[in-house]
Amino acid sequence: MTRHSKFALLATTASAVTLMAAGGAWAQAEPIAAEGPAQVDDIVVVGTNIRGARTTAALPVVVADREQIEATGASTGDELLRTIPQMGDVQFDSSSGAQTSNSARGDVNSVNLRSLGVGNTLVLLNGRRVVQHPTSQGTSDTGTVPVLSYNSNAIPVAGLERLEVLLDGAAAIYGADAVAGVVNTVLRDNIDGLSISARYGGAEGTQMRDFETNLFAGKNFDRGNLSIFANYASRSALWASDQDFTRSDDIRDLFAGYPDFAGVQTLDGRSSNTPWARLSVGARSAIRSNGAAVTNAQGAFRYQPTSFGCGVSVGNDICIASGNHAFNTTNRDMRYDTRVGTTVRPSVERMNVFLTGRYDITPDVEAFGEIGYYSASSRAVQPPVVNLNQIWIPASNYYNPFGPVRFADGALNPNRLPGLTGVPTGGLPVLLTNYRFVDTGFQIVKVDNYQARLLGGLRGEWRGFDWETALLYSEAKATDSSPNINMTALQKQLALSTPDAYNPFGGGCVTTTSYGDCSPSSQAAIDAIVFDMRRVSKTTLSLADFKLSRGDLFNLPAGPVGMAFGLEARRETQSDDRDA
Repeated sequence: MTRHSKFALLATTASAVTLMAAGGAWAQAEPIAAEGPAQVDDIVVVGTNIRGARTTAALPVVVADREQIEATGASTGDELLRTIPQMGDVQFDSSSGAQTSNSARGDVNSVNLRSLGVGNTLVLLNGRRVVQHPTSQGTSDTGTVPVLSYNSNAIPVAGLERLEVLLDGAAAIYGADAVAGVVNTVLRDNIDGLSISARYGGAEGTQMRDFETNLFAGKNFDRGNLSIFANYASRSALWASDQDFTRSDDIRDLFAGYPDFAGVQTLDGRSSNTPWARLSVGARSAIRSNGAAVTNAQGAFRYQPTSFGCGVSVGNDICIASGNHAFNTTNRDMRYDTRVGTTVRPSVERMNVFLTGRYDITPDVEAFGEIGYYSASSRAVQPPVVNLNQIWIPASNYYNPFGPVRFADGALNPNRLPGLTGVPTGGLPVLLTNYRFVDTGFQIVKVDNYQARLLGGLRGEWRGFDWETALLYSEAKATDSSPNINMTALQKQLALSTPDAYNPFGGGCVTTTSYGDCSPSSQAAIDAIVFDMRRVSKTTLSLADFKLSRGDLFNLPAGPVGMAFGLEARRETQSDDRDA
């Protein structure tokens, strides 16, 4: 288990010459017909701590209101943020080839403004930090260095009042993790009444379906308001078989009508890690069975269907032949197709609940609070486990074709090849490499995410200054589980001289050589070597802050001068507990 913690104390003061105008903040707003004077509350837009400052006139700030957000049709935070042209490539997600728990999997997506890298964009909720997603991973821009990111899928899109995006560095205001920009999500509050909505949709030509329902409820009372928003969303998986361009690793048939692509083997991306094992007994004179060579001078041999050539038949239309697999030529169709039976995007169930409240203690002091809860469960289907290490199969293995004449209990070995030359009566161990454990089944990846947020604070006005202070605690937890091979148990199972020994010699299927295993090991052998590998990660965020600002400290010919002062103390922790 690894644990990390970070403590930061930030104090800022800022002043700016800013033209102040009544009204909210607008991004590319159309002219609005005059309807007489109206009272509009000042708001703080991302990029400044001065209430009412028109930062959109001086900074590259994009502000989208509720109608604009709804017009995007986005159901997740990732879908919403991808509508921003300045959003870069996102690799910190469940669809970027995350095959192991070393990567972030499940209902997770990141933020990468201006392609400056994951972890360099700050995400705020109602103007304050959110806890980072607890699962770290390395990305192409960081190499093997693991990074943390905010989970954009935890953003309750249907409950947003507006989205503010600062498309410039803001380290001076927010800290070093805002060098690419800032995304501030502002939730609806002051709801009065009850509304329920639902929607259902699907992706044409696929089995993927989406269902979402939202509840908004709130009540104004004499001196305050209490509002609640709840969202439930369910999305079925997108299967590789749903679309022609994802159904197979071999897409040569999609280019059949283009002569320029004829014979281009790079269009065949099937894997050379297959259930058709790569085997060797080490360099020695060629071993023969009744005169037929079954190994070459390097000791290499292979199992393959009789249709690919035969050295010595072992039954069920499978033969042993000398030498390694020629996966780039004659054995290309024995490569493993990792797309068959797998998902491109996992199925997801997600829930968001957010409670906000405010209460006027006095005419100049208001108490406010937030309680947030997010949870998500996802299920993905990935190809069977691959082991790229060298594994020695003992001579005693029940299925070893070069095993002993008799086992230790005196029983005659039924699987030793007949008429062997160059093999002692005690048998030979066999080296296994680049093997895919297809008979253990697909990897069913289950990820449970959880996030909670609790905030309470006070704000008000004092002698023309706006002030605000709050305490925040938030935590996130991710549990990633998927099947894997227990190597210690595998070595034990490979050494057995009974039918319950693990059998890596059976190969795949004769009729569908690119997928499946038609001669699997016994269920007892499979159960003995497969275990549920878990990674449990957790992050926490504790924060206390105080802000003081005034937008009209004094006037200059160009307009009023405003100032802001702030103190912030925060502590962030991460723990990462993985099965070895």
